[in-house]
Amino acid sequence: MKNYFEKIFDLPQTINQQLPKNNFNELMNNSEKSVYQWIGFIFKIGTILFLLLMLQSSIFGGFSYLLNGSNGFNESYVEKITDEGLDTESDDSYYTITLKNPDFNGEDWDDDDRKEAEQEASLAQSTYTSFSVDGELTYEEIQSKEEITINVGKDGGDDPGLLGVIANLLSLLLFAYAAFPISQVIREAGESVEKVQGDMLSFLFRDLVLIIIRAAGYVLALTFLFAAFAGVISFVFGEKLFMADLFVYLYGIVPIDLSISVDSWSVDGLKELFFMFAAVLGVIIVTYIALPVWEYFYGLTLTLIKWLKGPYFPHKSL
Repeated sequence: MKNYFEKIFDLPQTINQQLPKNNFNELMNNSEKSVYQWIGFIFKIGTILFLLLMLQSSIFGGFSYLLNGSNGFNESYVEKITDEGLDTESDDSYYTITLKNPDFNGEDWDDDDRKEAEQEASLAQSTYTSFSVDGELTYEEIQSKEEITINVGKDGGDDPGLLGVIANLLSLLLFAYAAFPISQVIREAGESVEKVQGDMLSFLFRDLVLIIIRAAGYVLALTFLFAAFAGVISFVFGEKLFMADLFVYLYGIVPIDLSISVDSWSVDGLKELFFMFAAVLGVIIVTYIALPVWEYFYGLTLTLIKWLKGPYFPHKSL
């Protein structure tokens, strides 16, 4: 009778062992050892995604800048109006942009038309510091207009000339090239994770944090370095350059201003370039300071935890 009960109790295990290609239990038992490989694999996936996003923002964003100017709108909507003003004044010019009026009360408009108009007007308002409706119009007069003219000030457009096109093509190629070494930093971080040996706590609070600090420092340093190279191009050509939007977020510039500009052939321009290259060194120094500081605090915390487990007073060392 006892043997029958044992056979019944062992039936799930017996059937499980007979199932074809059933390696799931072994997979779960070894999962703790393979956590580092899985996290490293996630880093490698992030490398591919980061590279594709960098190339997309560099290439497509660069051509969009060349075609539409720095205002980011379709050039057909931009009109430059020049007023020479007094003899003592130079070119007192400004830009206007003609957009669909989101407040238009026409019956032939559907929800999609109104939504598109609201998005365009909202983008223009957030992009330009001097945003105002051109002309003294009442709200009723504005509602009657299907299109609205917006005064966006002197910085409303930047349609590059021949030198601007050449300089921005160089900038486009520079940032597209930069995508590869920067994404390689992320891949190397993943490879470092895969090589980690030790328990999970030390991995999470020491090894992984140190790897992330080092990778973040290298990514930021390379971003500052290629931005400085772009600054050299701007200095030589005297042009305002396109800057890939991912670089803008990493570099810390206001996200709306997808450009970089350095005073051309001047002492102020040389000072700007000096500080741009100095920022690269500053990031590297901060990174190599942060690494031992984190390791020190981790060791200090570990020592404190051990002391709390068995507190004692080190009187013999006094």
